Amino acid sequence: MNHFFQVTLPTGCMPSRFRLFFGILLVFALAFCFSPTPALSADLTLAWDPNTEEDLAGYRIYYRTADGDTDSDGDYDFIVDVGNQTECTVTDHLELEEGLPYYFSATAYDLAGNESDYSNEVPYTPRCNYSITPTSQSFDYSGGTGVVNVTAKPRCSWAAVSNAAWLIITSNSNGLGNGTIYYTVSQNSENSGRTGTLTIEDRTLTVTQQEIPTYSLTVTTAGTGTGTVTTNPSGTLFNAGTVVTLTAAPDVGSTFTGWSGGVSGTSPTLSFTMNTDTTVTAGFTLKTYTITATAGPNGSISPQGSVTANHGANQSFTITPNEHYRVADLKVDGLSQGALTTYTFMGVISDHTIQAGFTPIIYTLTLTTAGTGTGTVTTNPSGTLFNAGTVVALTAAPDVSSTFTGWSGGVSGTSPTVSLTMNRDTTVTATFTLRTYTITAAAGNHGSISPNGPVVVNHGASQQFTITPDPVYGIAEVKVDGVSIGAVGSYSFSNVATNHTIEASFVSLLPEAATLVSPSAKTYANTPTYVWNAVSNSTQYYVKVNDAGGTKIQQWVTASEAGCSNGTGTCSVTPPAELAAGAGTWWIQTRNSFGDGPLSQGLAFTVSKPEAATPVSPTGKIKDRTPLYTWDAVEGSTKYYLMVNDSTGAKIRKWYTAAEVGCPSGTGTCSATPSIELAIGTVKWWIQTWSPVGTGPWSDSIFFTLSR
Repeated sequence: MNHFFQVTLPTGCMPSRFRLFFGILLVFALAFCFSPTPALSADLTLAWDPNTEEDLAGYRIYYRTADGDTDSDGDYDFIVDVGNQTECTVTDHLELEEGLPYYFSATAYDLAGNESDYSNEVPYTPRCNYSITPTSQSFDYSGGTGVVNVTAKPRCSWAAVSNAAWLIITSNSNGLGNGTIYYTVSQNSENSGRTGTLTIEDRTLTVTQQEIPTYSLTVTTAGTGTGTVTTNPSGTLFNAGTVVTLTAAPDVGSTFTGWSGGVSGTSPTLSFTMNTDTTVTAGFTLKTYTITATAGPNGSISPQGSVTANHGANQSFTITPNEHYRVADLKVDGLSQGALTTYTFMGVISDHTIQAGFTPIIYTLTLTTAGTGTGTVTTNPSGTLFNAGTVVALTAAPDVSSTFTGWSGGVSGTSPTVSLTMNRDTTVTATFTLRTYTITAAAGNHGSISPNGPVVVNHGASQQFTITPDPVYGIAEVKVDGVSIGAVGSYSFSNVATNHTIEASFVSLLPEAATLVSPSAKTYANTPTYVWNAVSNSTQYYVKVNDAGGTKIQQWVTASEAGCSNGTGTCSVTPPAELAAGAGTWWIQTRNSFGDGPLSQGLAFTVSKPEAATPVSPTGKIKDRTPLYTWDAVEGSTKYYLMVNDSTGAKIRKWYTAAEVGCPSGTGTCSATPSIELAIGTVKWWIQTWSPVGTGPWSDSIFFTLSR
């Protein structure tokens, strides 16, 4: 839609001078104002000569794009009224699109609204702004590929140009608007770096490339030998990627042993590629010979084993026999040299062998016996003369009635068999002793045995022992060699021929303490029954009871009266004395004809009133005027008091035994149905517990409503 006013002027209202009398001349004063966003175009200012008419009111600027209306009437797409001024910055009124052609014309108008013809038309195309990323790129000597992104308005065309033959555009060398240019960088084979550019309109991508690197090769030698190393190609500096061949040549008298450092291997010639500074070491070793030195048993040769000797050198050996041995013979390269203790190879030019042999020195073994007993000693191997180092086993065999007690002299210990190594003349004595036996006598607590402890008895002798209990104690048992022989007061070992044991144990004749059973914890009876475990040898029992007020019961009863005359099972008694409510403790003491036993440990209990009952029903609304009352049974309660108030006041006040209300065990529920009829209305009822200890607390009150 054209935003344009067309004014029709009356005839004669537009003087001819209005037709370009003022000679509108559009001149461009272009100034580029760059902003942070490259999308903004440069400022465009239009200027013209002023008109001189007194009734001049102002000027209008008309413009169109290349795509706009260009008919014969000169219609324009857009109009700007700039008022009475002779200069207009067009970009203050609109944003011009980069790369799009624009066409401008001007008119003047007077106060009456008359407007002149169009001035001459002036074209203008806003300059395109371009940006690229990246603006620089670096490559190593091997080259590679890269891209550069172009940012431009859709109507802005561009072209890319390389200034170097090694910098090659491979795709998208020109385009319109945004685009991507692809390029390659060739390998640099020179020893200096280089720089090239890609020019995209007024933007430049700078490409730098490193020179091909050179690397140094350092060749050294090592080892005891000598030799030389040559390189092909020769030199010490090489371009990256150069294949260098190394050749190691040992001197006379040396051998090449291998490469180390930047390369490895044992071949005299090898090749590798120079991709870094490299140090290579060639190893050379002098030629050597081996003298194999060995020694037989019981001596040594030094040095021993494989001995390395340099060409032409001398090598000495020392032969040393072990203690009590001597050199038997020395052989060099298989030929006997006699019983030598040193030998030297002069000017070695080949491999050799040297072998030493040794023979033992002979020692004498003398055997004797000692002690009160008798016996014999044998040797293995048998004899009295032995080579040095011979291991001789000695065995002592005592005669009947004797024991072997130990060795002395050249050996020691108590084992009948012992070994010794013959490294000198040796005398050995075996000691034998007549046999004795030990009877170990022991007595338990509360008695004695005589004699006591380890008792030594000669073979075939007799030994008497007496067992005595302490007062109020008896002999429980006597064991000989772990086997019971009964409650005997003495015992005699006859013709003793082995070790024995005898041990006596004793038992108290007084009764032990009783173990209490009940009451314990809580009881609801004020005359409870006391129960304890019977003690086997107790004929009487002392009953002591303390209640909350102090000592309440102290009485002796016979085992028969307590129902445990046979000393097994449980005993029980129910004293008539009534206990006060609260904490209590009771004890039992035993007695028999030998005296009183210990008092038992006290057993604590509590004499308690029954707890409060919990009413169950009736609750809510009912119609039965003689309802069934139920509540949870209370442990220990033997009676229950039912109290009921209806709308007329107190109605029921009655005691029931636990048996009458069906809960004599103190578990489950209790129930009662009084025959008294209740009045209509609200009814409240309670239950109170009771036991011989006293009256328990009232239950919570329960309400129900009796309706017709």
